[in-house]
Amino acid sequence: MTTIYNKAAKLLLALGVLILSAQPAAYAANQKVYEFSIQTAVPSSSLYYHLLEKFAKQINTMSNGRLKADVLAAGAVVGPFQILDAVNNGVVKAGYAWGNYWSGKNSAFVLFSNAPASTGLDQRSLMAWYYKGDGEKLYHEFLHDVMHLDLQAFLMQPMGPDPLGWFKKPIKNMNDFAKFKYRAPPGIPGQTYKDMGVAAVAMPGGDIVPSAQRGVMVALKQFVEKDHVHVMSTPKDYYPKFIASERKITKEYAAKNPFFKKVWESQLQFAKLVYPYRVRILELYYNMVKTAHEGN
Repeated sequence: MTTIYNKAAKLLLALGVLILSAQPAAYAANQKVYEFSIQTAVPSSSLYYHLLEKFAKQINTMSNGRLKADVLAAGAVVGPFQILDAVNNGVVKAGYAWGNYWSGKNSAFVLFSNAPASTGLDQRSLMAWYYKGDGEKLYHEFLHDVMHLDLQAFLMQPMGPDPLGWFKKPIKNMNDFAKFKYRAPPGIPGQTYKDMGVAAVAMPGGDIVPSAQRGVMVALKQFVEKDHVHVMSTPKDYYPKFIASERKITKEYAAKNPFFKKVWESQLQFAKLVYPYRVRILELYYNMVKTAHEGN
């Protein structure tokens, strides 16, 4: 996910760090308190909303009370797709959303949300590319020089893998999968599934948020034990087909958008650098955790 601040809010954060490191706690009581809102793209029932509330409390603590952030649920001031413009125009001081929401403005936004799987980067590797590779520099260049936006962005809280889907019948192979209509985000994800022969449709975010607020989306453990949902592994023939289709679509985007190509090639190079270590770490985690649970 991405947190974005307009120029004023960025200044406030800089002051907060300065005060925390240079002034005693008693000094804060005599200083002006700066209050600002963080408009999110998630409902108040979301895990990410609660994590952001914790982040807001940390801002208050680290600034000795000089900075007070108010976390707003999706739709409180503007809708999820309007957050970028709202922050840039000063309607809200800060925003929290998935960058792919703004891919309609420029396709390169998706590369700062979730790197295409075909690059070979997972979520943690993406964060490493951003903070230890060229990512942060490229995002700054993209927002300021390409998009001409007066704001600063920070990547935070990388999202873990999502379920492939919720199906009424078992999906044993890609032929079974292709029989269903499948909800996928627009842009590269949706186009990838269509190239795979899957009928991908884009459900508006507004149809998903109310479901979460009503508690319709619950924990995996409860689904299995109380609702008798069967959790199955993704069919083996899914992976090569997905990677091939996504790589094809991504190359098409790179051919049309020079800055997309620039970021995408940076991610490809970083993936080659971290792959030898990362793939063995993931294998270690899998084998250790699997063995531990099988031994119970």
